[in-house]
Amino acid sequence: EVLRRPKFNAYLPQELRLYAQLEKHVCLIGQGKKLEIWDQESWNQQRDQWLTESTVDSEIPDKLKALAL
Repeated sequence: EVLRRPKFNAYLPQELRLYAQLEKHVCLIGQGKKLEIWDQESWNQQRDQWLTESTVDSEIPDKLKALAL
């Protein structure tokens, strides 16, 4: 049985929130031992930019385009 929590609260000092320009909604992006906290709008813009840049030279498979974390 999996315990599901509808909400996750993390408290960051205001100084860090201002530096990272975090608003109300954030994304946790990680791989391996690294975890980044992004403002949701900033992450969406950066992700779209990376996807656009990578499609200049090659086509991204549909399954990869649909990948969401």
